[in-house]
Amino acid sequence: GSSTAGSYRSAGGGTFINRSFLSGKPPSVQSELLAESMAFSPGFEARLEAEVFSYFTLLLTFAEHDHKGGVRERLLLLENDHPKLYHRLSKRTSFVEIARPQDDGEVMVEKVYFSVSEQINALILNRDFKRRGEEELFDVPRDNPQEKAREFLARLKGVLNRCIWVTSPVVTRSPWRRFVSRNRDYFEAGPLYISVVITLVLLCIYGIPMDPHTGEVFGGGVYYPSPTSRTPAGYEDAAYPFSQRTNDPYRNGATYGSVLHMIDLSLRYRLSLKTRWASDTEWAYWPSGRNLVFVLAFVHVFFVYVSTMSYLIMDLPLALRQVFEDHKKGRSKAEQSGKLGVGAGETAVTVVEQTDEQLLRRKKLTKGKKYLENLPRVPKPQRSKLDMALLLALLRVLRTTLYRALMGCIAMLGIISSPFFFVFYMLDFFNKRDGRLVMQAILLGGPNLVRSFVLGLIVIICFGFYTYAYFSQSVIEAQDLCHSPFQCVSKHILDSLTGDLTTVLGNDFGNFAYPAMVVWADTWNTFKSAFVVVSIIFWVFLLQGIIQGQIIDAFAEMRNASNAASEDLEQKCFVSSIDRYVFNAFPGEWDKRG
Repeated sequence: GSSTAGSYRSAGGGTFINRSFLSGKPPSVQSELLAESMAFSPGFEARLEAEVFSYFTLLLTFAEHDHKGGVRERLLLLENDHPKLYHRLSKRTSFVEIARPQDDGEVMVEKVYFSVSEQINALILNRDFKRRGEEELFDVPRDNPQEKAREFLARLKGVLNRCIWVTSPVVTRSPWRRFVSRNRDYFEAGPLYISVVITLVLLCIYGIPMDPHTGEVFGGGVYYPSPTSRTPAGYEDAAYPFSQRTNDPYRNGATYGSVLHMIDLSLRYRLSLKTRWASDTEWAYWPSGRNLVFVLAFVHVFFVYVSTMSYLIMDLPLALRQVFEDHKKGRSKAEQSGKLGVGAGETAVTVVEQTDEQLLRRKKLTKGKKYLENLPRVPKPQRSKLDMALLLALLRVLRTTLYRALMGCIAMLGIISSPFFFVFYMLDFFNKRDGRLVMQAILLGGPNLVRSFVLGLIVIICFGFYTYAYFSQSVIEAQDLCHSPFQCVSKHILDSLTGDLTTVLGNDFGNFAYPAMVVWADTWNTFKSAFVVVSIIFWVFLLQGIIQGQIIDAFAEMRNASNAASEDLEQKCFVSSIDRYVFNAFPGEWDKRG
C-alpha cells in the first residue's frame, strides 16, 4: 500500500489513521477523519510502536559488531527512504555503556540501546529540569571513586524520582500544568527581574515633596534654593505662607527654601496615606506611570503564585518523600545495628549457616501446599514516628515553603498597600544561583569573620572608652559627640564601620591630633598623636584588611573548588572516572561523552 504523513492506505482501499496524528487536530477534524477511515486501537498502536523500536535497537546493536558493513547499509537505506521514520526512531533511542570484564583481564564496553518516551525527550529540552539535574548530579565528591559512585547513584535516584513525578498524570494531565512545567525557568526568574524594573521606574517617577498644610505639591513643584546654596538663574526664594504653623516662623520656617532645607514636610503626609497607590500627587511626575507600575505589579504577583504552585506540586512532594525515606532507612539501620551489637561506623553483616537437614527439608518443600504454609509472614509496614530527627528534617524542607509564602505575601502587599514592597522582593536574589554563591562565601568564611569582627569590636570599644576618659573635651569642641561613654563608643563603632575614624578623632586631625613640636616638651599632644596613630593602624590597616581578606579567601576557595570540578570533568569521564588519555585509543568516543 501507499503511506502518507499520519496514515497508511492498505491494498483493500481502507485508510488507517495513527491516533497520535489526530491528537494535534481540532475535535471536528478528528471526527471527520475517523468517520472516513479506520484507526488502530491504542493498545495495538503501542504494541506496534514497541515492536518497531525493538527491531531498530537490534539493528543498532548488530551494527556495532558488523565488520562487513551490511547492517550499516540497511540503516543508511532506511534513513534515505524513510527520513521521518528514521529521525523519529533515532530521536527516541538512546544507549548506555556497560563495562564487562573478560577472562583475559581485558574490559569490553557494550552498548545497550533502549527506547525513550516522548515525555522524557521533552524533559531533555526542559531547562529547569536540566539545570536542577546538573546541580544535583555534578556536585558530588570526586576524590574517592567509591564515595563518588555511591553519592552519584543516590542522587541519580532522586533525579529519576523527579523524572517519574514530572511525567506522571498529576503534572501532565492538564495542558496548563504542562506549559508551566516546560517554562518553569521563566516563572522562577521573572519576579526578580520585574521587581528590578518596578524599582527603577519608582526611582525615576515616584514621589515629590508634599505640603501637609495643603495636601498638595510643596511650593507648586517649583525649585526653591536652600539658604546655603547659590540661587540658579530664574529662581528666587519666596516666603512660606504657613510659617506661623512651624516651630521657627521667623527663621527656619520663613521661606520655602529654608523649610525645604530643614525638614521633609511630606513625611507626615505620607504616613497618613492608607495606600501609596491612591495619591495622584505622589505620581505627579508621570501620572501614566502608575498604570504601568500597576500592570507590572499584577504580572509580578501572577508569576510569584504560579512559581509557588509549581513548587508545591512538583518539588514539595518529592522533598517530603525523600525525608521519610531517609528517616526510615536511618531507623532500620539503627535497629539492625542495635540487634547485632554493631558500634558506630561499623557495618552489620548477617551470616546464616544452614545444616544439611535444613537444606533437605527446604528441598522437599519446594512445591505444594506445605511450602506455602511454611512461608514466613509478610512483615508489617513500618510507620514513621514523629521524633526529633524527623521533625528537624521536615522543618528544613518546609522552610522553603514558608519562604515562598512570605514572598507571596510581600508581592500581594505590593498591590494592596504600596509598590515599595516590590523593592524588598529584590532580596530574592540571594535565593538564586549567583546569590547563593555570595551567601555560601559568607558562610564559608563566617567563623573567621565573626572572630575578626569581635576582635575589632573589642579594640574599638577600648579606644572609645579611652577617648572619653582623656580626650572628651577635645572631641566635644570639634564634634560635640563625646558627652558620655555610650556616646563616644557608639560614635566610634558607627564611624569605624564606614571605614573612617576621622570624625571622632578630630577635625581632619587638626584639633584632636595636633602633633607636638618637640616630643619631650609637649608630652600631652605627643600622647594624643600616638593614640590616633595606633587606633588607625589597628583598625584601618590591620582589622579591616583581615576582614576583607577573609571574604576574598572564601571566594578564592570556592573558585578553586569550581575550577577543580571543571578540570575533573575535562580530564576524566564523570561516570567511570577513566582518564581522558585512555580514550585516545578510541577516536571520537571522548567527544560523544562531552
